[in-house]
Amino acid sequence: MKHICEIYFIIFGLVCSANALVHMVHLGKGVNGCITAKGEVKVGEEVPDEKTCGIFVCLDKDGNGVYQFCQKPVSFANCKTDLVNTKGKFPDCCWQCVEGVAC
Repeated sequence: MKHICEIYFIIFGLVCSANALVHMVHLGKGVNGCITAKGEVKVGEEVPDEKTCGIFVCLDKDGNGVYQFCQKPVSFANCKTDLVNTKGKFPDCCWQCVEGVAC
């Protein structure tokens, strides 16, 4: 029983320290929204992230926004790998199976 409680505390700690699939981010303050690496994004607009299957949505003129992304394809897709499509449009790219390239 002692070890079961320890395992639960470890899992609880890992869950609390993990980043969510939707989390707040703060970028530069713009005139009409948020400043990103690609330039200014107006409040309410979204910008795709080229490195993940995700988007950034600007929430206000203070540079606050939300980053939404999927970590891997859904389990019921029965993909051979859990690689993520970084070329598709969010959220459709979350549902697609992809093959990797050996580097």
